[in-house]
Amino acid sequence: MSIAWTPNLSVGVEHIDDQHKIWFEKANALFEAGKEKRAKEYIKTMLDFLDEYTKKHFKDEEAFMVEIRYPELEAQKKA
Repeated sequence: MSIAWTPNLSVGVEHIDDQHKIWFEKANALFEAGKEKRAKEYIKTMLDFLDEYTKKHFKDEEAFMVEIRYPELEAQKKA
């Protein structure tokens, strides 16, 4: 089972969309590892990636929202 990135998933901000695409690639790699019975070996790598990359991604998203003066920033932070 893989997840395909499609244009309708775009948020219209290139660097944020690029980060989302990387998440899709990593998720698909995990699915493939599972199909090949390699998920156990791959899971630590994936969890380490998710930990670091997710922190970076949310920091980047928040910086972009500050830059554009997104009116719902505080609500977004709480979500």
